[in-house]
Amino acid sequence: MGGDTFRGFFLVDATWNIIYLNDALKQALGIAYGPHTPRWPLEKLLKVLGCSISPRQLAVDLRRAGSKPVEYQGGVSAERQGWRVVMEAVSVKAKVALVGLIYEMGAPRHLSVVEGGNGSLVQWAVEGLREGFFVVEARSKIIVYANETFHFKRGLRPPLAIGKPCYQAVRGLMDPCTSLGQTCPLEFMDPEGRHAFCPNGDGNTNDMPVVRLTPLRQEGEGLYVVGMEWADSHKAWGEGAGRKVSRVGDRAKIRNAPSYERLQHVVSEATRAPTLSSLLAGLSQAVRQDVGPVDVVFVLPDAAGKDHLIFCEPSTVAPQALQNLKNLLVEANRTGRVFERLRRGLSNGQSAEAAETLREILRRWAAPRYVVHFGLLNALPNGSPRALGVYVGLSDTVKALSQDVRSYMDTLFSLTSEAINRLVMEETAVASPSFHDVVLTNRDGIIGCSKEMREVNELIDLVAASDATVLITGENGTGKELVAHAIHNRSHRKKGPFVVAHCSAYSPTLLESELFGHEKGAFTGAIRQKKGRVERAQGGTLFLDEIGDIAPATQVLLLRFLQDHRFERVGGESTLQADVRVLAATNRNLIKEVENGRFRDDLYYRLNVISIHLPPLRDRKEDIPHLSHYFLKKYSAKEGKTVSGFSSGALQTLMDYDWPGNVRQLENAISHAVILAQEDTIRRQHLPRFLVHAHEAAPTASLIENEKRLILQVLRQTQWNKHEAARKLQVSRSTLYSKIQRYGLRPEGSA
Repeated sequence: MGGDTFRGFFLVDATWNIIYLNDALKQALGIAYGPHTPRWPLEKLLKVLGCSISPRQLAVDLRRAGSKPVEYQGGVSAERQGWRVVMEAVSVKAKVALVGLIYEMGAPRHLSVVEGGNGSLVQWAVEGLREGFFVVEARSKIIVYANETFHFKRGLRPPLAIGKPCYQAVRGLMDPCTSLGQTCPLEFMDPEGRHAFCPNGDGNTNDMPVVRLTPLRQEGEGLYVVGMEWADSHKAWGEGAGRKVSRVGDRAKIRNAPSYERLQHVVSEATRAPTLSSLLAGLSQAVRQDVGPVDVVFVLPDAAGKDHLIFCEPSTVAPQALQNLKNLLVEANRTGRVFERLRRGLSNGQSAEAAETLREILRRWAAPRYVVHFGLLNALPNGSPRALGVYVGLSDTVKALSQDVRSYMDTLFSLTSEAINRLVMEETAVASPSFHDVVLTNRDGIIGCSKEMREVNELIDLVAASDATVLITGENGTGKELVAHAIHNRSHRKKGPFVVAHCSAYSPTLLESELFGHEKGAFTGAIRQKKGRVERAQGGTLFLDEIGDIAPATQVLLLRFLQDHRFERVGGESTLQADVRVLAATNRNLIKEVENGRFRDDLYYRLNVISIHLPPLRDRKEDIPHLSHYFLKKYSAKEGKTVSGFSSGALQTLMDYDWPGNVRQLENAISHAVILAQEDTIRRQHLPRFLVHAHEAAPTASLIENEKRLILQVLRQTQWNKHEAARKLQVSRSTLYSKIQRYGLRPEGSA
């Protein structure tokens, strides 16, 4: 064996098909096996080599050999003494079943690959490929394995490419190929399909090598695809044995990125931080310690997307500079709602636009310092994509960072994004006054500290002292009747009656009687005189709810009453006068009703002396935590329970929903959750079903995302009883544990 000449290598997939032959082996065998060649079965290659072994016998020999290689001798010809074929099984993790090396007998061998044992053949062959080699899960497009050459060509330290989407690691794109209007071959591959190809490099399809994609199939698992970089200009791998040494020397230039173990340590320490400031301080210090003179500035929107937090180490940015940045961000949010778009628009592209706006603001603010890196903090709580904020790396001396260092920073902040999101929710959604000690904004029960509700309260104080008619507008459930009560309670009429007339609840004839009363015998069934609500409100306030629904005939009578506060009962002859203040409310746009001829313009002007508009709950989300806690205390007492708070996941779900039914719908949801809760904390599974479904990501064609959501749903249903969840999913517990780890699934509230 000491006189053998190494000629090349090949890779075999789990279906015993050849997925790769290097150039040296193709030349030695005199075969044409290029990028567009259909897959060869292993048996065909063995016949070309003159080996009489069958795939079945090979499988038996591999099982007997365990982790060691097996060797076979090929045919002898007049030109050569024969072939020696060395093959070894590869770990299932690599999704490649077999690696084979070919030697021509009769010359010195370059390396001892069999005596090394312990996987030395695989290590030498797979890691030494001149071409980049990777394995990608077709459904998620996540790279699960990549060799050293793949990392080296992209300036990455292994294993930083693993876990990245293929469109980022292979093509250098920030968004999927399909978002650019290009076809992704992974979406059309199947286990029995032929080869496919995609561009390699920065997305330029011209004058760039291509990546050859070959589908692999593992029993009981999804589709995996092996990617090989194809470049005819490369020399045969067997002729460049010294190349590996020079690559190691080149890679030493970018060793300022820390080890993978160091990355795990930093993430572990950061996720245990008790406060947001301590977590971000730890990350900033780690970057400075591991990377060099780089200062990190974080800009994080609050839970409602209305305000923001700026964090950096005090010694790195002057206080006046921070104030200048805050002023720039406040103006950007006022004019472009940049923080709301950042947090709410990841799925529709608004986050990318908002991030680009913030990037330009930070670049101009940081000058003359260098902006060496900029990134978007993303999180996927419960499968729903979310932009948490942005971070920027600044330096006085360094103009640019290597791809390795930038990837390290991205990975570090990505792995800690869930902890950042949790602390942002806990510290900003429950900002002062304390979430657990929340008090009513005023004595009338109007809860809210948002700018919109402060303006409403100020307007109530101003109009309460007058007797002018007030028109209260807003969607259903926004609290129009509550505002009417507040106006009455703060007025000089507070000792008088507060009478409500629901205009949409009566027919036109009955509404006239309800408002103005009737005389005995005025109509069939009028067996006695009845005072209307106008009379009953004498000395107090009359609240006309849903005023936009009244009939034209009733509008005429109401207009006359508003002119001089005089009226007649139905069937009566005498004119009566009432000392009442009229408040009206509607969820309709009365201006459009007037334009369409359904509402009298003169009545509209009489009603709209003073107008108060109540914003929908989706426009004042910073009030949701306070409202939620108020309703929580209310219904906990009603149900006789001691529920005291919300998990961060439940609170995030409440904050994310748009609440078309507004405060009334939120109140019903909290009541529902309190009834179902069996502990002292409301969790996401206690919320109504429509909230849980609305919070989850929209259905996609990605099987892996659908699988992730299904597993998470079943785990919640079984309260994370993995044995029961595996039974419902009809998979083994080991498979379930594997998928939980792969998708990073964890119970709510866990660190």
